[in-house]
Amino acid sequence: TSVEFLNAFKVTARANYENGGFRDTSIRYSGFDELNLAYSVGDVAGFEDVKVGYGRYKVAFGGEESSSSKKIKTVERSNLNNFYAPDRATGVKIEAERNDIDFTLGVFSSEEDEEALAGWDGGIAYLAGMALEVADGDLSLDVLYNDSTAAEDDVLGYEWAATATYETEVGGFDLFTNATYGETHDGDNVYGIVIMPSKELIEDKLEAVVRYQWARSSGDDLLRPQSRNVRNVSRNDIELNVPFGDENHTIYGGLNYFLCDHNAKLMTGVEYETVDGGATDSDATTFWLAARMYF
Repeated sequence: TSVEFLNAFKVTARANYENGGFRDTSIRYSGFDELNLAYSVGDVAGFEDVKVGYGRYKVAFGGEESSSSKKIKTVERSNLNNFYAPDRATGVKIEAERNDIDFTLGVFSSEEDEEALAGWDGGIAYLAGMALEVADGDLSLDVLYNDSTAAEDDVLGYEWAATATYETEVGGFDLFTNATYGETHDGDNVYGIVIMPSKELIEDKLEAVVRYQWARSSGDDLLRPQSRNVRNVSRNDIELNVPFGDENHTIYGGLNYFLCDHNAKLMTGVEYETVDGGATDSDATTFWLAARMYF
């Protein structure tokens, strides 16, 4: 829920009520997702629509993470995105616009608190982002630096990362392209690309989407399939832990049927992925079916 008051303030609070985990339908309070207060400053020093906020945030690093889960075109975001997506972080966020460029600055604690706001006894992470129109498309750039040690870091899991996303239209297709590079606290690097074309087959009703992701790391213990699908099934059904590797390929193809725009839609897809370079190479195929809605 969110509430605006006193003309310039807005408080936002989101809580999770799924507490059962994989294949458990238990629904009860689990913890806060976001909890923050924002103040609309207005125009300051040549910047427009300046907003300053403090609280617990979903840190939007990269184009996939910046897209709301209400409107993503695949059932799950890519493995590369989820590797670099921070957990919910407590901090200060400033947003502003100048010359049709949107700017974001953030300072966040590397500590984590599942209940509400974390403290500031550990390290600090700094986020800088900008978004602008370039050649009939939208370009966004994000850089995140984390000065905490591995022992202090509960939120990020890496030292720094940079990502660039470009969205445009090519030959009647919407085309999403993302490239990301970063380093862990141990000095290993993880980098990769995501390419996702999509097209409406029936206007406002049926959409086709394909996503290819490639990720590579300098260490062989950093990349593996996502926990929500392959790892959960293998661990719970056949008691097998999927090994890490240093190279990850995935290809996803799916259809989205809109019952009421993004407010109510059915999503289906097939995803094939491989992880190579570790103790054992692995591959898996996941069939996705989801109903997503919001009001």
